[in-house]
Amino acid sequence: MMIRLAIKSLISRRFSAFVCIAMVALSSIALLTVDTLYRGTQSAFGRSVQEIDLIVGAPTGDINLLLFSAFQVGAPSREVSINTFTRWQQDPGVARAVPLMLGDSHKGFRVIGTDASMFDHMQAVLERDPFAQGNAFKHVFEVTLGHEVARKLGYQPGDELILSHGFGNHSFQQHKARTFTVTGILTASGTPIDKTLQVSLDGIEAIHWPPATLAALPAQLKIGENPALKPDSLAAFYLTLTNKVRTFQVQRSINQSEAEPAQAILPGVAITQLWSMLDWVEAALLGLGLLATMVAAIGVGSTLLTHLDKRLGEFQLLKTLGARHRFIFALLVIETASLVALGMLIGVTCTVLLERAMLSIAQSRWGLYWPLDIDWLWLGGAMLSLSLASGLLLASISTWQLKRRE
Repeated sequence: MMIRLAIKSLISRRFSAFVCIAMVALSSIALLTVDTLYRGTQSAFGRSVQEIDLIVGAPTGDINLLLFSAFQVGAPSREVSINTFTRWQQDPGVARAVPLMLGDSHKGFRVIGTDASMFDHMQAVLERDPFAQGNAFKHVFEVTLGHEVARKLGYQPGDELILSHGFGNHSFQQHKARTFTVTGILTASGTPIDKTLQVSLDGIEAIHWPPATLAALPAQLKIGENPALKPDSLAAFYLTLTNKVRTFQVQRSINQSEAEPAQAILPGVAITQLWSMLDWVEAALLGLGLLATMVAAIGVGSTLLTHLDKRLGEFQLLKTLGARHRFIFALLVIETASLVALGMLIGVTCTVLLERAMLSIAQSRWGLYWPLDIDWLWLGGAMLSLSLASGLLLASISTWQLKRRE
């Protein structure tokens, strides 16, 4: 009976009830979105450097080296020689060395010059075959595509494309002397690799040759068949070690090498440094979310208390029918808790939908992915506790106001 009476009471005051629900929902969206998106982005950045123990490049600063090598943001100011890469590639303590050459693009997507070890790296990250279609390049003028590149541009294995010099969306220098044939499309990995094209180191070197010399190369030239195509330098390279205990030892050896100035960074440490620089952003966003929650709480309380005067007749009628103060108190608790719970439920639902939309944007634009893991048990308990607490508080205030006016 009491629940049915509370429902009818809320329906009779549907406009004010709707305002209360909307305020609670909006504050829930603000608070939950800030928290989950920030944590999700941190998780996505960590996922992008999985299976990488060290990133090596010319001395350019930890964060700069991390951004252009792992996230394809920015460009290297200096390069590291191929001899340094070869030395560590042949080191018995190195399980995998992945070379990276940068500087070219295709319709706004970056081109990475690398070798077959890149696909071994992707297989280790995904723990399955990294190719959704086709296979890795085997010839100089072949290219593989990240998942987002193929999806957005509509390419399929067998298609041909032209690479451009530079990172911009509109390049004035296209390497038209030779086209590249698509041999494979990578599985979606939720990393920046999804938004790149991969060609061989020989292929990157070849397209920068004079057009006449480039045109003279065989169409089916195998990788490594022409020693003149071996590059002199790389933007950076990844190292995965057989024994993780040696990570700091190898890092020190690279950083203190007298053969060539080089820099080795721990990607996890560099990401921590990056996020530590953005702590104030997290604090500001969380503060705004809490402020929105406080505004909503004050708004709901003031709305309910404002309508208290209009309900005096209703409460007097209930008393005439034999209702006691505890009955009115329980009725107010149910009404308030229902409003808060419904508002929070709508807020959580909208937050999940909003985050899925944001995830789609983050994956398509920046190649970032994070699972929307929600502890529904904890969230349900928190919603129930907050609803009851707010119901008890506002009902206590309302009952005290009623006693004073009697």
